[in-house]
Amino acid sequence: PAINACLNQPKGLAFNNNGDLFIADQFSQVIRKVDRDGFISTFAGRAGLSGYSGDGGPAPNARLSFPIGLAVNNEGELLIADTSNGRIRKVDNGGIISTLVQFSYPSYLSVQRNGELLVSHASGITRIDANGLEIPMVSESNDYNYDKINDGNSFNNGELFIPENVPFAFVSSVSFLSDSLLVASDTYHHEIKTVDLKGNVIRTIAGNNQGSIENDGRPLDVKLNFPRGVTVVNQEIYVADFGNHCIRK
Repeated sequence: PAINACLNQPKGLAFNNNGDLFIADQFSQVIRKVDRDGFISTFAGRAGLSGYSGDGGPAPNARLSFPIGLAVNNEGELLIADTSNGRIRKVDNGGIISTLVQFSYPSYLSVQRNGELLVSHASGITRIDANGLEIPMVSESNDYNYDKINDGNSFNNGELFIPENVPFAFVSSVSFLSDSLLVASDTYHHEIKTVDLKGNVIRTIAGNNQGSIENDGRPLDVKLNFPRGVTVVNQEIYVADFGNHCIRK
């Protein structure tokens, strides 16, 4: 039974249409499956063995490296953000694993209703359409303007200097505020940002460098500590403030 199993820093979760739960058991280097009867098994990867191998064979014989994100596509196949290997892996309905695409440290995966895959990775956010075409939504090459709301900073042609000269430093998670507005956790900048996909504008809405939970207050004055998960419920944003061991709203 799953309740008796030991996990090691589990991260991503995904359900299939049968009601099976998949768990990215990150530090065990495997994907676990909990069936509807509550029994757990290893679905992909070899416990305790990090590496990159196994494409074209049964998923339990493959090696993964610190997997984080999971999603199930419209065909019922499991997609895995094989994070330290820099790849998106797929386990088809016959249990065979393969590599779909490479990214730098992919973390968050989401399959949209139209079958498109949304991937957050170290360099930004990319959408992969049903034909496998990669469409950067946010990346170093996008012509975005950077802004901070009402913070009084000076701008040069609408651009605010951002450390490391990139708009994001490891996007751990994204969620939709609307069809054209994303909210993203910019983990290593310790910020939460919105991305206007129509106006090509990125705004920081919460976070002001790294700090402790004692700084509750105005969002732009709050100091986050490696924020990870982010989700939207009734237009309110919830953040997993990883380093402060709390959930913030």
